[in-house]
Amino acid sequence: MKHHLAVMVILLPLLSVAQTGKGQVEPLTIGQALPPELRSRLLRVAAPLRSTDLQKDLLILDFWSPSCGSCLTAFPLINSLSRQYGAWLQVVAITEAPAGRVRSVFAGRKALQGLGLPSVTDDTLFRQYFPHVMVPHLVWIDGGGTIRAITGGEYLTVPNIVKVLRHGFPPGWPVKRDVQDWDPARPLLVANNGGVDGRFLYRSLITPHITGLPARMERVMDTAVGTVRLVATNATVPELYALAFPGAANWPRSRRLWEGVTPQTFIPPTDPDSLAAWRDANLYCYELTLPVGREGDMNRTLAQDLDRFFSLRGRIERRSLTCSVLVRTDTAVNVKSRGGKPAHNLGGEGPKFLRNRPLSMLLSYLGAHSLLPVIDQTGVRGGVDLELPPNLYDSSTLAKALAAKGLALVQKVCDIDVFVLSATPSGPKPLGRPEVQKPKAADRLPVATNTE
Repeated sequence: MKHHLAVMVILLPLLSVAQTGKGQVEPLTIGQALPPELRSRLLRVAAPLRSTDLQKDLLILDFWSPSCGSCLTAFPLINSLSRQYGAWLQVVAITEAPAGRVRSVFAGRKALQGLGLPSVTDDTLFRQYFPHVMVPHLVWIDGGGTIRAITGGEYLTVPNIVKVLRHGFPPGWPVKRDVQDWDPARPLLVANNGGVDGRFLYRSLITPHITGLPARMERVMDTAVGTVRLVATNATVPELYALAFPGAANWPRSRRLWEGVTPQTFIPPTDPDSLAAWRDANLYCYELTLPVGREGDMNRTLAQDLDRFFSLRGRIERRSLTCSVLVRTDTAVNVKSRGGKPAHNLGGEGPKFLRNRPLSMLLSYLGAHSLLPVIDQTGVRGGVDLELPPNLYDSSTLAKALAAKGLALVQKVCDIDVFVLSATPSGPKPLGRPEVQKPKAADRLPVATNTE
């Protein structure tokens, strides 16, 4: 077994052989057997996979995409599971992406190098048998070749793998069924695209969470009908406000103030069995349609809709706050870069540094992990050269490194812009309901609409 894994580790990036499928096939679902032709195709294109590997107690087909961050993050876990339970578990990674792009993605991520998972690239066949929109998309097959579960990536956990291997598949796992015909380039709820058709000149709507739609935000210009739309699907309330105030969307937590609202409400649970209730309670879809030429009203209208429906008040205000301020303590010390290729190491291992990079890069990194807003009052523009300690959160060693360049972080009360989200005294929609009844079909209509 060890020799087999060693071969897989070395050859993974090179053995993702392209395969094609012709014609349409009938999609497979729970309770059906994996057809012999698919097993044969796996053996041909997912080398060094062997026929005995497909007879293990558990086979997982992991559909993924190079653009899916959670898919890439999961590969080291999958590789670890394959090593630990390799006698009983086999995982095959499948993607539509070309082999060249897959090699490039793996080569650019240290954590993905040296993995030992059989892989299929350029897929046009397997996705016809297991159609999906969102990835990761996992197909769980037992040792007899029967499809037992189809899930999202949240079910791929060590406890679930152990549970299946020891006790079989637990009842009650929901089947992942993506909405195949939703077109984000077309208006939501028009031509049965997620709802009932309608005619309108202006419209804003808010719906509850719609199962099967991905989380997505975009602006769409429809010149054919002369409208411009802002659409967001399955987003939390803070994410919708970030869309309304794009200038503050990337501000750190220290510049986002919550008054009468608990931000933890909008953090999804780690238990996958609780996700459905959390999504129904905390995710919403929003769409605003305006005539072309009214694009400038979009953010203001969105903010007003959110304030009105959720009984909140979101705005950017000037507040006096205690801040961590970077200042110059010795102007005689040259902090400007000597030139050269820009480089930095702020989030990696080992000593941190900036080479011909602006101070704003360091301040952004510090601000993302600070309880206080971090602002720059040095007046230094352009690239700088800084040698920093391995631990940027050790205030004493960071202070020494900054002092060597005539810099210091000091606490001051400063007037800065912050985003404030506060609750109003009353309203129709309580946030973060702890218990949510599953809505009936008739209840899954828009819960708030404005139409002219």
